[in-house]
Amino acid sequence: MIEIEILNTNIFPSDIISGVTMRNQSAFQPYGFTISGNYSDENIVNQHRKLMSEYLNLELDAVKYQKQVHGDEIQVVDFDTEINESDAMITNLMGLALVASVADCAAILLYDDKVKAIAAIHSGWRSTTLNIVSKTIEKMRSEYNSKPQDLIAYISPCAGGDSYEVGIDVAQYFPNSIKRLSQDKFLFNIKNEVHNQLIVSGVPPQNIEMSEICTISNEKFHSFRRDADNSGRMGAFIMMKGAPND
Repeated sequence: MIEIEILNTNIFPSDIISGVTMRNQSAFQPYGFTISGNYSDENIVNQHRKLMSEYLNLELDAVKYQKQVHGDEIQVVDFDTEINESDAMITNLMGLALVASVADCAAILLYDDKVKAIAAIHSGWRSTTLNIVSKTIEKMRSEYNSKPQDLIAYISPCAGGDSYEVGIDVAQYFPNSIKRLSQDKFLFNIKNEVHNQLIVSGVPPQNIEMSEICTISNEKFHSFRRDADNSGRMGAFIMMKGAPND
């Protein structure tokens, strides 16, 4: 059986399983391993999601995906949750994996070690303008009494600040995370913006791990900016170890 390649996180404790699937194009021709994507037909996606569940040693319905719409909707997820429109999922259930789909957008994984709760967030530029990170942290507080200072956070590979070119329509929202190239062209550092949102929300700096990988320039990862309709999607996943507790 072909094995999927995983970029591991370093910040989470041993009771967390987490990481980001890599493109692995040589093993998954022609475009690489993908949990969704413009080019992929439903059969390919289903095959790859099955491999994902096998990697996690879970049943298919214990790995949760969402229909991402570049908004700020946040789902509270359990084992019966279907695929719904949202850009963030949270749960306090062990043995349940949450997966955010990305290819240049940032994925943010959160874990509260005190109350035992997790989140998987998809934050492209639109969701970043809506500050979905802080809204997810607030949702964890209201649902689980989670405190920002107890959160551990991981920011995935995404479009890098040296490669992510945007126009004034996007740049106007991020004065602290842009570099002007010309009158109407800018470089946008989405990692910096998401990092700042975590800090403002109360997550301690030492509790944040931020990948330095740029998906546009690093061909080991999917990039819609680079590959357009031939781009698949990585899966940024997080799960608390343990028997299901629902």
